[in-house]
Amino acid sequence: MATITLSYNPRSAVALSMLAAIRASKAFIEEPNNVTISAIQELEAGRGTRAKDSNDLFKQILG
Repeated sequence: MATITLSYNPRSAVALSMLAAIRASKAFIEEPNNVTISAIQELEAGRGTRAKDSNDLFKQILG
């Protein structure tokens, strides 16, 4: 299977219209990349970080 990567301006009505047409055609399959798959597996395994709010999250990230 070949891979196509699309980069587009999300503010462009033409680009969004074309993307909607591509998705509606069912000719392409949207698959998550390896980083996304790993993150999903990590969360499903019960690992990962939880934060009670944004301040707590930034404390965990920045120390």
